[in-house]
Amino acid sequence: MLDAIRHGSALVLTLNIPHKRNVISRAMCAAILARLDEAGTDPDIRAIVITGAGGNFCAGGDFDDMKARGLAGWREHFDHVIRLARRMISYPKPIIAAVEGWTVGAGLSLACCCDLIVADEKARFAYGFDRVGVLPDMGLIYTLPVRVGVVRARQIMIWGEMFDAAGAKADGLVDRIAPAGSVLETALAAAEDVARAAPLPIGYLKSFTTDGLERALAFEKDCASMLFTSEDHAEGVAAFKERRQPQFTGR
Repeated sequence: MLDAIRHGSALVLTLNIPHKRNVISRAMCAAILARLDEAGTDPDIRAIVITGAGGNFCAGGDFDDMKARGLAGWREHFDHVIRLARRMISYPKPIIAAVEGWTVGAGLSLACCCDLIVADEKARFAYGFDRVGVLPDMGLIYTLPVRVGVVRARQIMIWGEMFDAAGAKADGLVDRIAPAGSVLETALAAAEDVARAAPLPIGYLKSFTTDGLERALAFEKDCASMLFTSEDHAEGVAAFKERRQPQFTGR
């Protein structure tokens, strides 16, 4: 499910569920957290690279992990998601996303929790949450405005926009574009560059630049949990599985 391989001073975490385009579940969140905790105590690991197997980064949340569970159950579910977002955004070591293929919904959230997003020139990005009638998760309501500005982030989320790599780079969503087939190599080169820097200031810097994160995560837990119990969410999931346009009613 999650592979971890050392490359010099970098630890590469690979989401490895290619038949499901590397979707995120609570188990995947826990696996990433465990690897981050291990790497956090290893002074020889100076950066983390997150990527996906099989030609895609991450196609979003795992619908098999989103069975109806009531409001209390959804709040407990979001505890897992929020824990990962908080850890990644405030992690004392740089985290780099190496993105190719599709990055959708929770996959976009995961990428935006990283400090640097390197995208293959053929990569594609989609907001996705609008298709299933819910709010963004994993801190995206915080990280997306930080990356692209409040107005542009609101447009992306309201209209459920999709991007190619060039468009994402123009908006500030992506930091670097790599030639096709070389995204991991480019991300590892960035990891080597940052490994030459003093590590302690990086940790303090990341801690200081998270103002507003906790408010966003609390909002996510409260509002997203309620929306996952809505009729519109059930309709969105059904429409997705049936490959049709959802018919939302506001209930």
